[in-house]
Amino acid sequence: MKTITFLLITLCSMASFSQAGNEGDILINETQQDDTYRAGETIKVNAVVQGDLVIAGRNLIVNDSINGDLTAAGGELFLNSYVADDVRIAVGRTTIDSEIGDDLIVFGGEIMVTENAIIHGNLISFAGNIEINGEVLGKLDIKGADVLINGTIRETSKIMGEDITIGSNAKFYKDVEYWHSDGTIDFNDALVNTKAQFNKDLKEDATKLSLTTFGTNSLLSWVKYVLSAFLGILVFHALFKHAFSTAVEGLEDNWLKSFGF
Repeated sequence: MKTITFLLITLCSMASFSQAGNEGDILINETQQDDTYRAGETIKVNAVVQGDLVIAGRNLIVNDSINGDLTAAGGELFLNSYVADDVRIAVGRTTIDSEIGDDLIVFGGEIMVTENAIIHGNLISFAGNIEINGEVLGKLDIKGADVLINGTIRETSKIMGEDITIGSNAKFYKDVEYWHSDGTIDFNDALVNTKAQFNKDLKEDATKLSLTTFGTNSLLSWVKYVLSAFLGILVFHALFKHAFSTAVEGLEDNWLKSFGF
């Protein structure tokens, strides 16, 4: 509910964003004492946010601490500073180069978790390319086309990928369950007093996002769909800005006749 509320508020900000003209770049240079919501072409956060941060835009750069949750949707995100709570992202390309105090939930085309990153909670991801070089203190649950694990995973792992690579620095401290298009994988020295098991049933799970397949985890799928719709609105806004503005003006005068437009 909290995430959906954030998204609704961010969507409402599109009304003012549509009237902003060329003022699409947003720079946050002063400490934000409460929850902060921004939508723009480029958003750069260079000051502490004491509450939650919700941002949407083509280029998103976070260079200072967030003392609550981070929710982001857009083209590209660079997360370079500490986030105290959860991070929820739907971005084309994501780079995580920081410490996250709780869970990281991310959907996107490319996801990079650098060697400097520490995820204190779980890492859950659906993406095209996933590269993990940092440390995950919680569980790992990822689904992608090309997956590279070259970091440390402290809890159990579930990995699904067409192409899975286990790097020389990878360490798994709890059981690993995986599906790979070519069958079993040689984990070399990555398994620390634990085991890895190939599970062919995960292939079916990777293609189904339903209540029966994922149980309570399907809530994350709904978050994905909502964020995808939000991204769609951003694209249509960029292409048909004036049409959107006209629609809003007409809706205020006569909502019934203007609804179709």
